[in-house]
Amino acid sequence: MKAGSCSSSGVQASSSVSSDPNAFKKLLNSAVQYYEECIGLTEVHKARDEVNQCEHDLYLAQQGRREKQTELNSLQSRLRDIHSELDRTQRGEDRYLHLLTEEHAAIKRERELLSSFELLEAKERDAFNILSNKVRISHEREREREERTKYWSLTGSLLGAFLGIFGTTIANEVRMRHIREMIPAGQEMRPLLGEMAKIAREGQENVVDFLEDLKNSLSLDSPKLSNLAEKREIELGEEMDVKKSIDDLKEQNDQMLDRMGELKRLIHLERSLTDAEGGRAVAYIGDDMAAMLHQTEQNIEARLKLQTLVAVVGFYAALVITLPLIYFYFSGAK
Repeated sequence: MKAGSCSSSGVQASSSVSSDPNAFKKLLNSAVQYYEECIGLTEVHKARDEVNQCEHDLYLAQQGRREKQTELNSLQSRLRDIHSELDRTQRGEDRYLHLLTEEHAAIKRERELLSSFELLEAKERDAFNILSNKVRISHEREREREERTKYWSLTGSLLGAFLGIFGTTIANEVRMRHIREMIPAGQEMRPLLGEMAKIAREGQENVVDFLEDLKNSLSLDSPKLSNLAEKREIELGEEMDVKKSIDDLKEQNDQMLDRMGELKRLIHLERSLTDAEGGRAVAYIGDDMAAMLHQTEQNIEARLKLQTLVAVVGFYAALVITLPLIYFYFSGAK
């Protein structure tokens, strides 16, 4: 029944938002009322109102009993005066008959006042008993509210912690997925490094072959020295060929240096990826490199979890401080 009342109040609050110009304030009041119903504070207020009403009824019963008692005391004092006058008055006088008539009326009135006084006393006792029961019920409602508030707080804390951990896990998973997409894996780096090493070996072999060809082309036999003048044009042509070969050698050397620089940059990139934790300058290839990348991912994930945990704790601390202030503000406005 409590859950039904809570849900019905929430539906009424949502339906009245669109028609009232002060919709936000009305919605906030409805939210506070819904919160009070859920934690049992409404029942506590109701029990306190019943206690106040019982106190008022007890006050009225006591006041009526006091008035009757005052009237009865006055009447009994008058009866004593009548009895004293009867003792001093002779039976043959007319005043004696008048005093007897007054005494009869006073005795009759006394009986009526005694009956009313007994009823008022009984009513006062009943009001006192009802007040005692209402006070006991109010104390029980207050204890129930404290226990319910404690359980709701514990449940909310556990739920909030679970949602925070769940959200942190999802956020970390998304961030690590982006990091994995940006950072190449060790298995992807291995073919690239092998290809660069192959290119370097091929460049070195080309240089060796070129130097052998150059040495063979520059080698001169002793019988041909005498015919050096006749073959000047041939030598000039050979010099041009040598110059062209040297230019080709320089070009190939520049290409090889560019490839070696690219290889160094890739190795430096791999070192920077593997040195994220301790700043060590050791290059790992293959499975070692994959292990270091995994360790780096774990370190980044731990830092992200710590930052998210601090944010969640700060959010719940602000929520715990803000909710009582809002509640006290609207309780004072009522």
